[in-house]
Amino acid sequence: MARILIVDDYADIRLVLAAALEDEHAVITATDGEDGLATFLAQPVDLVLTDMSMPKMTGPELITAIHQHAPHTPIIGMTAGLHPSLIQMEQDRLRIQGFFSKPMELHDLRRTIAEVLRTHATVVDSAA
Repeated sequence: MARILIVDDYADIRLVLAAALEDEHAVITATDGEDGLATFLAQPVDLVLTDMSMPKMTGPELITAIHQHAPHTPIIGMTAGLHPSLIQMEQDRLRIQGFFSKPMELHDLRRTIAEVLRTHATVVDSAA
């Protein structure tokens, strides 16, 4: 069972995502980027799912901080209002493993999380 950290400043989104993932994963939530970084540093996680636009510390700032502490941690970003043609560009720029525009299809998110975790496990195993 993978440990997933969900970081989003909207409680309803955190609750929906946690409910969608908690059957297959251990889910931890954080209310913003600062809380997300503190939680990440205090508890090891297998994947981070973060909003991009949050108060105190934005998603890109959080991603940069996570990359500084644990560069191989898989991260999936989420945002509202980003044009679909820009999603791949943002994903590449931030060096993250996935990017979703909100609202997203939960089955697509679950599938992407499973693929990212599987790929990450393969990379970790081959590096050992």
